[in-house]
Amino acid sequence: GINGAFENRVYALTVFPSDEAAVDNHRTRHPKDRTTYKIDPETTAVIAIPAPPLPTPPPRTPVEGMENILVVPADLQMHPVMHTTYCLNFIRYHPGKPIKIPIKLINEEESPTLKRGGFLGMVNRFIECMVDDGAPIPECIELECTGLRQKDVVRRDKLILPEGVRIHPRVPDDYLMGTVYGVRSTAAADAEGDAAGEGGEEK
Repeated sequence: GINGAFENRVYALTVFPSDEAAVDNHRTRHPKDRTTYKIDPETTAVIAIPAPPLPTPPPRTPVEGMENILVVPADLQMHPVMHTTYCLNFIRYHPGKPIKIPIKLINEEESPTLKRGGFLGMVNRFIECMVDDGAPIPECIELECTGLRQKDVVRRDKLILPEGVRIHPRVPDDYLMGTVYGVRSTAAADAEGDAAGEGGEEK
């Protein structure tokens, strides 16, 4: 997706034998309410009849040496009509392997442009990073928006990197994150603020 909710994260994968596969092990969503109702003919009261419990999945034994393997999705294929997943490939992940992490904006209310209806037109929504061994893999990398004004060009120096996370060396220092845009009233307010600042300096 555009925000990298699935494709740009690391997962712990466990492999089980194919002969131990069971549909009940793949229920990822909470089942719908299967309660039925009937009306008592004498009192006309509605009586709820709870559904029988779902079957318990049979026990499974992981393949030896294939438990909690760190992986990242490599290829996700969706059904063209049903829009459901029908093929997903993974590759192994190890500390220091480059991984693209989504960008998240913070402190937008501290930007005179963004808090008046402006926005940051993102050019790159991900940043390629390397995570040191033992350091937690962040869900996102925060981008500091404090003080941003219209037409400001935002680069990688605005990113806040957690401890143990480094930007990959092949990412240039002038890596473009986006440009700040605003409505006409925002532009006028920014111009007035700049003029007031210059007037104060002259005094």
